[in-house]
Amino acid sequence: MDTTSSLLRDRGIDVELFTGDDVPAMRRTPLGYLDSSRARQALATRLESFDPDVVHLHNFYHLLSPGILQTISVRRRRRPLRVVRTAHDYHLVCPNSGLLHVYHGSLRCADVDRLGNATYLLTRRWDDRGRTHSMLKLPQHFWNYRVHRRRKVAAGAGVPR
Repeated sequence: MDTTSSLLRDRGIDVELFTGDDVPAMRRTPLGYLDSSRARQALATRLESFDPDVVHLHNFYHLLSPGILQTISVRRRRRPLRVVRTAHDYHLVCPNSGLLHVYHGSLRCADVDRLGNATYLLTRRWDDRGRTHSMLKLPQHFWNYRVHRRRKVAAGAGVPR
């Protein structure tokens, strides 16, 4: 992210970064992990003031939450906005960023062909740190990518022309 920003600035392009540090009173809570309203509001404010042509997404899941994709989607309805995403993991398609699930204490590759099946998702443990972490990953995935279909925003689909 820093390298990309520097290269763009060297070419005269205005760049602003938006991180968890830019969210007032940012607290890590289970609800904020699922969909952070504070991050969504802070991003909306930044998009209004900076008015970018392109948003480049990097690792927003844990602090900002996939809820920021809703903010980007709302913004794109009012003004053309390109979305670029550097994919460091599999969050858009799997509750576990490594495309893994826990089976009898060991990590196993998720069955990519079954990730669209709710029963498959509900009967797997998606985090090796324990059931609590696993129970957060699944609702985050369902809420953002099944219920709200935010995958399209993160993948850059439906870009206005």
